[in-house]
Amino acid sequence: MVGGRKRKPRKERQQLTLNDDVEKRILDFVKAGVFLKHAAPAAGIVYTTADGWVARGYKCLQGDPDEQSKTAQRCAEFAKNYEKALAVHASSLIVMHTRECKKGNVQAIQWQLERRYPNEFGPIRRVELSGPGGDPVGVQLREAIERKRAKANSEG
Repeated sequence: MVGGRKRKPRKERQQLTLNDDVEKRILDFVKAGVFLKHAAPAAGIVYTTADGWVARGYKCLQGDPDEQSKTAQRCAEFAKNYEKALAVHASSLIVMHTRECKKGNVQAIQWQLERRYPNEFGPIRRVELSGPGGDPVGVQLREAIERKRAKANSEG
């Protein structure tokens, strides 16, 4: 027993080893547009485990001296393949979008692109901040700091 609970038999326990089969199952879901948060459990892996593999892989790829073991290098390979799977999905959406544009039907794919990749395909929103009467906003930082200092000195 672990923590007052009976352990599951070995066959029913969580797969924690990153191997080719697990990687393929996860990446097939990601290529289809499923977020890692959902792709990992669908492939039989807890999300935090898969996310940890990706994070460890990124550290290895960045040259972290603590992350250069064989396992870390396997995670680095997974992280590269994960990025590639994301790119495959984005590319397929763009191809579909282009095809649908020619037919005059783009709303569903545009919606997916905007939400999945908001920095690249989301609507551009411009916000303008102005002061009274449309004048520029005045910043009086020095006076605000001096007021705070005076208040702090008078209290202390």
